Amino acid sequence: MDGKLKNNRLFDFMSIVNEKVNNNLIVQCVKTSLVMIIPMIMVGAFSLVLVSFPMDAYQNFIKNFASGLFYLIFNGVYSATFGMMSVYMTVSVALTYTNMVRKIGGYFFGPVFSSLFAFTLFSGVISENGLVKEALGVDGLFTAIVSGLLASALYCFVQERVGNTAKFYTYGADDVFYMMLKYVYPTFITAIFFVLLSTLINVIFGVGSFRELCINIVTFIFENTGRNFGSTLLYLVIVHLLWAVGMHGGNILQPVADSVFAPAITENQKLIQLGLEPTQMFSKTFIDVFVLMGGCGTTICLLLAILLFGKRRSNKKLVQIALLPGIFNINEIMMFGLPVVFNPIILVPFFITPIITFLISTLAMMTGLVPYATSAVEWTTPVIVGGYYATGSVAGSILQVVNIIVGTLIYWPFVKLIERETQRNSTRKIEQIAEIIDESEEMRKPVNLLELNGDLGIVCRIIADTMISCAGKELPTVYYQPQCDENEKCIGAEALLRISHKEYGLVYPPIIMKLAEEAGILLQTEKDIFASVVKDMDELIRIIGDDADISVNVTGITLKTEEFELFLKEMAEKNPDKCNHITIELTEQATLKIDDEFISRLQRIRDMGYRLAIDDFSMGNTSIKYLESNVFSKIKLDGVLSRHVVTNERSQEIVSTLAKMSKGFNIDILAEYVETEQQKQILSGIGCHQYQGHLYSQAVPLHKLEDMVDTARKE
Repeated sequence: MDGKLKNNRLFDFMSIVNEKVNNNLIVQCVKTSLVMIIPMIMVGAFSLVLVSFPMDAYQNFIKNFASGLFYLIFNGVYSATFGMMSVYMTVSVALTYTNMVRKIGGYFFGPVFSSLFAFTLFSGVISENGLVKEALGVDGLFTAIVSGLLASALYCFVQERVGNTAKFYTYGADDVFYMMLKYVYPTFITAIFFVLLSTLINVIFGVGSFRELCINIVTFIFENTGRNFGSTLLYLVIVHLLWAVGMHGGNILQPVADSVFAPAITENQKLIQLGLEPTQMFSKTFIDVFVLMGGCGTTICLLLAILLFGKRRSNKKLVQIALLPGIFNINEIMMFGLPVVFNPIILVPFFITPIITFLISTLAMMTGLVPYATSAVEWTTPVIVGGYYATGSVAGSILQVVNIIVGTLIYWPFVKLIERETQRNSTRKIEQIAEIIDESEEMRKPVNLLELNGDLGIVCRIIADTMISCAGKELPTVYYQPQCDENEKCIGAEALLRISHKEYGLVYPPIIMKLAEEAGILLQTEKDIFASVVKDMDELIRIIGDDADISVNVTGITLKTEEFELFLKEMAEKNPDKCNHITIELTEQATLKIDDEFISRLQRIRDMGYRLAIDDFSMGNTSIKYLESNVFSKIKLDGVLSRHVVTNERSQEIVSTLAKMSKGFNIDILAEYVETEQQKQILSGIGCHQYQGHLYSQAVPLHKLEDMVDTARKE
């Protein structure tokens, strides 16, 4: 299947569309906002299962036991989650949009309050007849999205042009109060705009709110359509169109379902009582039971497709959570968690699947293979059971199974495609973070990855959380890159940390070390790397030989700590025959203060049996000072010098000088990033006789190192 996806022009086109849609600021904002309210969606979904479980004995129990205590609890949780979902979404959109555009400083209360003000007007939640509760729940999600986006965008626009020039000075006012005073102008202008816009909608269209206008437009389509194949198909299309943009299609079209489709069951029952055959195929039960299994989009099929064919762990975990509600046709977790909403790839089968199941069900009943639905079935009735209850025949359940199989197969390639796109997007984010680090080092401008805004900051925090949970509890994966002499003999290897995150794949090592530093686990991370190398040492000696020299990178920050020195001492005492094969490479030494105390610490570490090396050595003052200490046995050339010897004579002169200097101090010199035979020959000619780089091998897992070493020996 993966191979077919790679060569499919349709899927390639969809990938391009998906990328363009997902790069849109509004779509990014809505998707992120939906993710932010997932906790409330999950709690609400499970409370809905508990409050509407379709079993008479259960319903009697929760409504009568202890004066309906359980019902009050379950219904209360539902009302506080799904019943307030639009309010949560409004706040989420306001915060997400403002954080993304970052056009205002300080607190984000202004956009949030302005968005809630706009939502109150647009939703018509407060009317002459009191509070309209439906406007606060999932029915008002589209209104919440529109209100949050418009109000936040307008607020930020005004704040950028007017708010910063407004002067409010109040003696004795604290900083927070002064900052809030600056928000008066944009809040006031935003409020006036929405008052005028709401009034305009009321006057022109004769409705109480923007939400009412949307509902009227949708329901107007079904006036005088009747109950037939065409009206049922139209109903399905519009329900799913509404869902695609975040509107709860089923709830919005509930009046249509009740007035057009629900009476069909009653008519069939009357005909049966008269001894006649039922004649009404297209009923609300028909739609709920045979078409929208698992909810709109026949999402039970999406759940199964991910379980059976998906590989991404986060999606499978989401499905595991969504499966129980999904069995009862409650699909909000999938709609907003995956999400399906505003997802151009998954929306394709989301539309196609219910139409196909509708056609299959219609054909099955027209040909008499399955009886017409003659019993009203609660929409929360589990799949398979619902088919039998609706038709009074096992054929109804079999039809559901057939539809589920067909629907799952429809979703299958799209699940694979969305996972491929998600992985590609994840890889792109890691590359962007790596670019930020490289730019920071090049410009010598510090950066805090955990404080980055938007998606990149979220990715960094997710990876950091994973690292924190693993630090000190499990040893990390370490790869080894061979080091060779001029005779092609493998003399050692450098241990390099490799972390493959379950969601973001292989993470650029400098990202890991930077996050470890920011998260306060750098010391523990480097101890874990060291412990991994010690664990592998017996095998490394067997592969490379008794004179194996294994380099382990340790930052200067860590090496200066007493805790790490004690750790090294303990490791040396427990594993003396292993630790005397380890060379500790001092990295990021440029920012270190070289004093007698630090030199003494290095001497004590050397006396434990470890060898010391300087990483990224150049002609800088810091590097030369380390040579004067007489504690190092090896220097590794700066990567820039090593690469440039092929094209830059000055680099050759510098390396030649360093080689002569190191020889005078009886210190080995090794060049990294050796990629061509020409580069190696030049380095050898100017006095550098140890090499590491892709000319010999990239960093490989321990179990592949032996093959690399054997290949080098044969050559």
